[in-house]
Amino acid sequence: MGWFRTSKEVPTTKVTVNGKEPDKEAAWTWSQLSFNVLSRSALFVTKTILEILKQGLATSTAIPTMINGKHAGKIFQGILVIARYDLLPLIVFNMANKTLQAQSFENEYSIYGAQSFDIAVNAYNFHRAPQAFLHMQVLLSLAAIAFKKDSPFPSNKCIKDGCDIKGTTSGIIREPIIILANKGMVAAMQYLPYGHIIRPLMSVALHGRIVSRLTNIDLCERHRLPSLPQEYILALGITHFLFLKAMEYAFENTIGLPNWFTLLIIQSIFLLFHINLAAHVPVTVLPTEQRTIPYDPLDLYDAGWRMLSDGVFGGVSKIIDKYTKPEEGVPPLIPITTIFKGLTQLLESDKEVEVGSVKKVEGIRRLGFFKDQSTKVIKMALPPMTRGVKEFTNDHIIRMYWPDLTDQALAQLKFIKTIGRSKPATVVSSSPRGTTIAARLLQIFLGFPEEGIKTFLSFCKEKEFWAFNKALKEWLERHQLGGALLRLEAPKDITPLHGEARLPIPEESTLPEAEPAHQLQGYNEQTDTSSTRFSIDDLDSLPASSFQANDDDGTYEAQSLFAR
Repeated sequence: MGWFRTSKEVPTTKVTVNGKEPDKEAAWTWSQLSFNVLSRSALFVTKTILEILKQGLATSTAIPTMINGKHAGKIFQGILVIARYDLLPLIVFNMANKTLQAQSFENEYSIYGAQSFDIAVNAYNFHRAPQAFLHMQVLLSLAAIAFKKDSPFPSNKCIKDGCDIKGTTSGIIREPIIILANKGMVAAMQYLPYGHIIRPLMSVALHGRIVSRLTNIDLCERHRLPSLPQEYILALGITHFLFLKAMEYAFENTIGLPNWFTLLIIQSIFLLFHINLAAHVPVTVLPTEQRTIPYDPLDLYDAGWRMLSDGVFGGVSKIIDKYTKPEEGVPPLIPITTIFKGLTQLLESDKEVEVGSVKKVEGIRRLGFFKDQSTKVIKMALPPMTRGVKEFTNDHIIRMYWPDLTDQALAQLKFIKTIGRSKPATVVSSSPRGTTIAARLLQIFLGFPEEGIKTFLSFCKEKEFWAFNKALKEWLERHQLGGALLRLEAPKDITPLHGEARLPIPEESTLPEAEPAHQLQGYNEQTDTSSTRFSIDDLDSLPASSFQANDDDGTYEAQSLFAR
């Protein structure tokens, strides 16, 4: 009847798009996309392997520079100091405690002794670990500049616009927060589901970014990681992860893993060595368009922390302005002059005072802390370097850099005084309108932050600011020699404590020239009747008590003659 027909008999219509069938177009697009992904992945892996090999080649120059470099050598000396005074005692005491606690004791007194030793070791850990941590933070803050100065490669420059002083300064403040956030993220991964799988991957990615940040300090913080090749960052993360795993494997097969803060110090030492290695690896700054992976999710992660830190600092600055610079006609809650007065008194608390005719140091106040004898126990509980200014500046690590830091600080204070006391600054700071115009011009032509210039010019009008500047300068000069106060000049009528009073230097006198040796005449006893010497024949006419023995001249052996 023709009611049912097969599919072959049904008429069909072919649909084309741009002259091609849709199925073939989709297949071609998918194959092209797959080819691009595979080619980019292969290129990314190849470049990453090459970057790892570059690090291996860089060890030939990085290791000698670390030991013998002018600036990197001081970092290496600091590492040796930390290993000797901080790390080695912690490892030895904790290893002995671990061995002792692992034993079984049948005697009750032995158990009490082991428990007492465990308490003593834990107290020592909490006493010394903060100081070791502070030592490592000092080296980490100075290592990037030191390694970059000894690097054989020239410094890179930002290829982005808008890198002014304000952006650079905010980046310097922001960067430690991002680094701590990265470390905290790696540590928190172990508490997440499948954390044992995610944590190694995140450790590689984030530690690579940390090493890259601390190595390429010549680039601003905002443009640093986006301007570096992604393969370079990943290669640094892989090698750092392998270093840490090799270190943990060595400890597990020898003395066992140390406690967490000792392990943190060792990891920081490995980080210092890796920063020095990365400083000897050549790297090229690239535009964002030339990156292998166009959109990196970790860039969004860093941008989130950057936005959060900027919001926190922006809110803090507004709160400070609210309490120190309120609206016109409203007195400030905390006047800025009061702050400067307090800081000046704090810096002058260890200043020398006149007592009678002799200068003495006003007690042992040391910035005014711990002047009460009842706080000796608290002082002993604190780490040695935090007990006072003298202990801080004489610390094994601090005193290596203290002379340079004080010289730089004194130079900056001198520069501030020269600029702030100049006539243009005095004229401009006399009126709010002049301050605003000067700050705007300096921002346009020199890139200085406008708010910073306004704040500085407002400080120049306050005499308390210059008193603080002077007190800070004198404090740095008093503690310029490793925390020791400058030597006092004793009064003229008092002999100094160490030794006798110094004799005045005699004036130069003109003496007649001596005759040559060959023109001198010998001594003649027959003709020299004016001599005051006595001969042996004259001794009989004089009493024996009139003479004393003189071993230097054979003519006057008076005592030996009469003894015979």
